[in-house]
Amino acid sequence: MKINKSYQMLHLAVLLLVLVVAACTKTSEGFIEDPSTSRAFVPTNLRIRTAQDSAIITWNAGAQSSGIRYKYTLDISTDSLFNTIDYTKIVDTLGVKIVDPALTVGKRYFARLKANELGTAGASRWVYGANSFRIVGLQYLRVIRNSDITDNSVSLNWFVDPNTADLNKVTLTTEDNKVTTVDLSAAEAASGTKTVTGLTPGTRYTVQILSGTKSKGLGVITTAKPTTYSKTLNPGDNLATALTAAADGDIIGLNPGTYTMTAIYDLVGKSITLRSVSNNPLNTKIKLREINLKGDGAGINIAGIEIDANYSGTSFGGTFLQLKGATADGNATVFKSVNIENCIIHDFTTNVFRGNYGSAANVHRLTSFNISNTIIYDINKTGSNSTYTFSIEKLLFNAFSINRSTLYNLGAGLINMSTVLAIDPIPAVTFDYCTINNIGSQARYVLIDAGTGTNVVFNFQNSILANTPLGVGGLAVSGTPHQIKNQSAVGNFTHSNSFGLNTAKISEGGFKMVLTGLYQFMNNEVDLGWTAATRDFSLKNLPAGSPLLKGSSSGNTIGDPRWAY
Repeated sequence: MKINKSYQMLHLAVLLLVLVVAACTKTSEGFIEDPSTSRAFVPTNLRIRTAQDSAIITWNAGAQSSGIRYKYTLDISTDSLFNTIDYTKIVDTLGVKIVDPALTVGKRYFARLKANELGTAGASRWVYGANSFRIVGLQYLRVIRNSDITDNSVSLNWFVDPNTADLNKVTLTTEDNKVTTVDLSAAEAASGTKTVTGLTPGTRYTVQILSGTKSKGLGVITTAKPTTYSKTLNPGDNLATALTAAADGDIIGLNPGTYTMTAIYDLVGKSITLRSVSNNPLNTKIKLREINLKGDGAGINIAGIEIDANYSGTSFGGTFLQLKGATADGNATVFKSVNIENCIIHDFTTNVFRGNYGSAANVHRLTSFNISNTIIYDINKTGSNSTYTFSIEKLLFNAFSINRSTLYNLGAGLINMSTVLAIDPIPAVTFDYCTINNIGSQARYVLIDAGTGTNVVFNFQNSILANTPLGVGGLAVSGTPHQIKNQSAVGNFTHSNSFGLNTAKISEGGFKMVLTGLYQFMNNEVDLGWTAATRDFSLKNLPAGSPLLKGSSSGNTIGDPRWAY
């Protein structure tokens, strides 16, 4: 009996120990926490909401905190492990607002929170924010245009109003945290502009305008790299001959003047750069029929040049650039990238780019296609051709980007990638800070036709889309600007302005186009009065309170920056 009783007592003791241990919790710091004290008071639902120059952090009291006024410690760190603390605050409320300069604009932060000790109850465990956060800061700095940047300087412009009267300095910070500080006088602050010189070529800078330590505007620039030309041509030189003689990677400089290529030219198995010495497309022109990029390794970079498809005075090129196999158009080929910067392209009768010659989907591969700071107009301007401006169905690529550019008077639609592609990579198509007017015909989708099965990430952002279809009359476009049906695909239309989007002229039975099916956020429908004949898309006369002036995702003016002011 004694043995049995002792056994029962031992069994009871073990059972009590198990219950105690089961009721305790091991925290992320490794401590055993007693729920009878701290766990019931652990704050919950830590939320972080950012405005331009502030972060508002709120939370809920613990489940058993009713009627008890706890104090809380909030830590902010740029380190997710919180080895260093950038900001800490003790409060007895369920929220706190932190304002620049307590937080640095543009930095990524993490937050954690605990309930402090109260009486005999110990502090709670830490609760961590689900995601990092950053503040973008106030934005009175106007969008920085490409023309404002040289190899060693940048011209900055800002809104002149009471909010910028106290500006007193500009900082430029490189990626390795070297800071250049330039003081602003009261007169300069009132002028709304400052040119900073002495910058390093080929360097990325984060630019800020400040009042003391308070950020009043933020931007990012990259100064131009110095160019060393493999060969420099003058008007009258044979450009086709120079291209044929060039080696892979050569940079051919064109002095101001007009160059002519009346025959279709095949650039085979190499990537070449064509660049105007002046970097000014208004004084350097190529009258061009067509260029075919053929075979593995073919690619092209073009900068600072006007491309005029009226190559003979009476004859016009059909397509600017095409991708083709070396021995047969559809042969398997891996191309190098296509980059077009600071150009003017016009008057092609069919389209700008054709990458659909592959014998099947995925046979032709292109790493990336990029158009930046370029004006494109009068492409299939009668709308009689059904080919999209950029026909890239069957082409396997990573990124297709058009940014800081203006496109107008375009027939059919913009992007056709309606053939199902390989699962990987998922192609990304982006229009960013673009101005697009007077576009569409042949019942096409104005923005993109991704077919019924193509997986794509499509982003139309910080841009202006106006007036569909082409204004010549008798034309129509689809009732939505897109076809994106793959369930994994993404279609976004954000921080943009649209107006005049109709399926046909209203007088011809047209009706308003809908954006249903695209994710929409922070958009406007401000009618800017543009018509099919508009060539000047300036926004400089918008009223000070116009939502378009600070409507971009970075708080800047939407559309091609060349028209911002």
